[in-house]
Amino acid sequence: MLKFTAQENSFVNFHVKITETGKQILEKITRNASVTMQETVSLFRKDVSTIGKTVKRLKELGKIERIGSDKSGKWKVMS
Repeated sequence: MLKFTAQENSFVNFHVKITETGKQILEKITRNASVTMQETVSLFRKDVSTIGKTVKRLKELGKIERIGSDKSGKWKVMS
């Protein structure tokens, strides 16, 4: 199994391109940290699975983090 240290992982994440949908989600979260998945789906007129995969990828890349519960939590955009 291949493991990355935090520094190596940051380097890898730095060079990964974010999709246009990902950029739009980041912008929306920056403006409204309490935005829900359903609001995002409606706003961008994308399928719920597309938004879900994009959010998952942004979390894997360390671009966003969920603070609190899924129901009452907020998003945090990481720098």
